[in-house]
Amino acid sequence: MIEKLDTNPEDPATAWADPPGLGRALTIGIAIGVAISFCGVAGPFLAGGQGWGASIGMGVFVAAWGGLGFGVMIGGVVWATRVERAAERERLEARTLPPALVQAAHPDDEAGQAISRQANVEHGQAALEVAS
Repeated sequence: MIEKLDTNPEDPATAWADPPGLGRALTIGIAIGVAISFCGVAGPFLAGGQGWGASIGMGVFVAAWGGLGFGVMIGGVVWATRVERAAERERLEARTLPPALVQAAHPDDEAGQAISRQANVEHGQAALEVAS
């Protein structure tokens, strides 16, 4: 099943245009990807005996081409994973109510006691009797 995070429920045609948090995740991913690829190329070039110009030039080249793409992909995957986990959490929370939210209206109310006991059993807790 495919689910979509709807950012603007009033206008579904443009809801995909600016998903919340995607720009930030991509920016962080790009920064990390560029830094890692630059250091990963320029450092070994310097250690291998190449000059500063060649090392920095090759590091910038790889950072511009490889780091940007790698960073965008990783940032997008991190963002999508967070959205999926948040949706799963919302689905789980919607299926079960905390026992504190389900209470009998009055201790003598049999229907309220039954609902309270059922909610406690659904949450893996022992059924509690309402003391009168």
